[in-house]
Amino acid sequence: MAISKTLLFIFLPSLFFLKCSFFRSDVKMKLQGAAYCLSSNILYTGQVPTLLEVQKNLEDPILKSKYSSKSIRLASAYGFINDLKLHAILKKNNKINTPEILDLEVKILQNINNITVDLTSTASEFNCYVDRFTEILDVMIEKHKDIETSNSIYGIMVGALAAVAEGYNISSNLNSQRIVITGGTLGAFFAYKAFTPNVTVDFRPRSTNLKDVWYNVEKTNNYSTALWFLLTQKFDGNESLSYRDLLVKRWIESNFLGEEGEERERQVDLFFGKGGESTIKNLTDRREMIHQIETFIFIHEQDARALIVEFIK
Repeated sequence: MAISKTLLFIFLPSLFFLKCSFFRSDVKMKLQGAAYCLSSNILYTGQVPTLLEVQKNLEDPILKSKYSSKSIRLASAYGFINDLKLHAILKKNNKINTPEILDLEVKILQNINNITVDLTSTASEFNCYVDRFTEILDVMIEKHKDIETSNSIYGIMVGALAAVAEGYNISSNLNSQRIVITGGTLGAFFAYKAFTPNVTVDFRPRSTNLKDVWYNVEKTNNYSTALWFLLTQKFDGNESLSYRDLLVKRWIESNFLGEEGEERERQVDLFFGKGGESTIKNLTDRREMIHQIETFIFIHEQDARALIVEFIK
C-alpha cells in the first residue's frame, strides 16, 4: 500500500517534536571546584622589607659585585640578604673554610632551599588547578560534540525522509509543498541546534588566588609574604609595571573580562566574585589566567637557581 503524503506530513512534524523533547542544545552541569588543590600551609610568612631597603641593597657595591639584581631582590624578600653580604665580605677577606663561614654557608643554602620549596609548593597548587579545569573542560567539550553530532545526524535524517516523501508520485501539489517546507524547516532547525550548543557549568570556586591578584590585596593567604611582595612591587623606576600589574593588563587585553562597563562587571563577579554559570570559554580563560600566574612563579624559581649558581661560583 502506498504511503500517503498526508501520513508523511503528519509523521515529520511528530518527529520534530520528538527530537525537541529528547535532544536539547543546552546542557547545564554542576561540578565543584578543585577544593583538594588548596594549599594547607603557606611556608614563608616572614616580614618583608620596604622598597627603600631593597633599593639600598640593589645599590650596595659589595652585593652588586657578586649578585644580579634579581638575586638581590629574592634574598631581600626572603630575609637573608645580610647573610649574603656578610658571606661576600668574609670571602673577600680570604676567610675560607673557617667555622664561621661554613656555618654561614649552611644557613644561606638552607634559606635558598626554603625559597625553592615555597615556590614549588605554590606552583604545584596552581598546576593542580590547571589539571582540574582541563578535566572539567574535557567533559564539557565532549557534551558539546555530542550535541553537534546528534543534531547533525537528525537533520540529515529529516532531509532524507522529506526527499523520499517528495519522490512519491502523488498528484497533490499542496501536500508536496507541505513536505518540502516542513523538511526544509526541520533541517534548518537541527542545523541551528547543531552549531549553537550551550554547555555550561555552575562553578563556585573556593580559592581566591585570582581574586587577590585582581584586587591587589594587602594581605593574602594564597601566596607567601615574600612571593606576594615580589609579584606586587615595582623595584626601580625603569619598571613601568609590577608582575601583578602586567598580569591584569594581559587579562584585559586578552578580553578575558569582556568590554568595560556592564559586561566587565559581570565577568569580574564571575571570575573574582561568587562565580556562577560558566561557559567553555569562561573556564578556558580561567585556566589560562591561572597558568599565567604559574608562569611568573616559575620565573622566580629560575631566579632561585641562578642565585645558587652565583653563590657557589
